This record gives sequence, structure tokens and C-alpha cells, in this order.
Amino acid sequence: MKIYPKVVLQDSTTAFRIKKEKDSFHASEQYKLMYTPCEQYENTKETVEKIVIEGVDIYHSTNAEQEIAYEIASGMMTFSMKLPYEQEHIFSVFEQKEGEYLPIGTVCVYGVGDDMMGLHPYKGDFHMHSVFSDGQQEPIDIAKQARAIGYDFMALTDHGKHEPSKLLQEEMKQYSFGIKTYLGEEIHLPQHQVHLLNIGGTDSVNDYVLNNKEAYEAEIASLAEVLPTYPLVDSTMLAQAVWAIEKTGEYGGMSIFSHPYWRRARGYNHSTNLTDAIFEVGGFDAWELMSGYGRDENASNT
Repeated sequence: MKIYPKVVLQDSTTAFRIKKEKDSFHASEQYKLMYTPCEQYENTKETVEKIVIEGVDIYHSTNAEQEIAYEIASGMMTFSMKLPYEQEHIFSVFEQKEGEYLPIGTVCVYGVGDDMMGLHPYKGDFHMHSVFSDGQQEPIDIAKQARAIGYDFMALTDHGKHEPSKLLQEEMKQYSFGIKTYLGEEIHLPQHQVHLLNIGGTDSVNDYVLNNKEAYEAEIASLAEVLPTYPLVDSTMLAQAVWAIEKTGEYGGMSIFSHPYWRRARGYNHSTNLTDAIFEVGGFDAWELMSGYGRDENASNT
């Protein structure tokens, strides 16, 4: 099932339509529409349910469903209501079969405030690899496929390479299919595990390190002396990460801390002590919230 609209202004009466994927709602059938606010609702001793665990009284919030009146029009379930607060709202639909109501689907609506209502959400990927590193497609083919699945933007960030993203920028000049591409690279520093992204930077951080070895090492040593120290964290490794973040900014790029909890073999790619220190020092513009696990490891990703 689908519900329209899906994003609404909080505390404002809105007309909704629920549509089945392959069938229609029929006025001759009996349905039940139930509503539950997902996050913000009354939570008092009178609205909780007591259960006993190991002899201890435990109270769970009931957040009881509320039945909503509806009408059937043009094969859709229609209703109007005011959704309180900025939060997720859950609607469940039941159909009467042989004397009982059985669930046929659930849809969610998101209430937002004036500051967010009307903003357009963009979808894209700032961490993508081509055949120039460990990807499987040519840069232009990645852009075409990205647009085909609905991306509005992307950046090519091959391992240690800025040039493939420049190549993509050139190739994109002959196309106009609605996706914005940015320069990018995944930064790999010598003898360092942390991965960082340079998005939109006019120059390559990787190339600077390769072509200015002595200057790079001197800059790292100088930075290591002024940064705070942390237990079990090598000051040089912390300085390298901070330097790459600052260098990205110097080139006009957006710095992204890549998959800080990427698991390799039996542990993370680098110690969480170093990760925590990088978060503490800060300076990067964004970090990958969900990354580094296989598709079969959803529980870990979340």
C-alpha cells in the first residue's frame, strides 16, 4: 500500500489517500483503519502495561491504536486528520474476512515543522568506485546507472585517485540526464588505516602526498605536536587524519569520514580509540552513518 501525502505539516489538518498496490478498496467491503503516533504520545502510569520479568514489575508503554473514520472513493481509502508533533505516524489497514479483521498493510506518514516543510530531499552517493580502482564499471556508466535508480547527485571517489572523477566531469559535458556529478577521491595516506573522502576539491590530496613527501611529513610532525593526546592513539596517525581533513578544505572540498566502523576480518579496520579521537577533534563535514558491512548484516548496519 501507499499513502499520499507522505510528508505533512505537523498540527495541520491534512486529507490523506491510501491506495493498494495491485487492487482497489471496495465500498462493499468492510475495513478498519488504525492509527498510532510512533514517537510522541501520552506516557503515564495509567497508559502503560505491566509485565513481570524475573519477579520484577516492568512497565511497557501501550500506545494503543486509535480507530480512524474513513471513506472509499475512486478505489482509495480517504480520510482527514491533524497529526500532532514532528514525528513518524503509523496507519494500519485491516480487512474483514470470515468475521474477523485481518491486517492487509501498514503505511507511515512523517510530520515536520515549518522549517522543513516544502524542502526537497535529494538522493545520491558520494562514495563510488569505477574500473580505475575496485569498481566494475566505467565512470560514465556509473553516472547513467545512478540516475536510472533515481539519484540526483554523485561523486566518483576511486581509491587514491582524483583523475577518474575529472574524466567523468569531461564525459558529462556531452550528456544532460539530470544528475549532478562532483569531483572526488578516496584519500589513502601512507601507513594509515583511516579512509577519508575529498568531495568537490579542485585538487588531489593523494597527489599532494605523492609529490611532496618531505613537506607532507613535516606538516604531519608539526600538527602532531599541537593536537591533544588520547590513550592508545598514535599522535602521528591522528595528525594524518586531521591533516587530510584540513587539506580537503584548503582545496575547497567537503571532507567525509568514510565507514569509521568498517569491519575487516575479526575487528574494525582501525581501532575505535582512533575513531573516537577523530570525532573528538572533528573538522570533517560528514561521516558515513551506515557502511562497512555486507548486505546480509543488516542487524550490524543498524
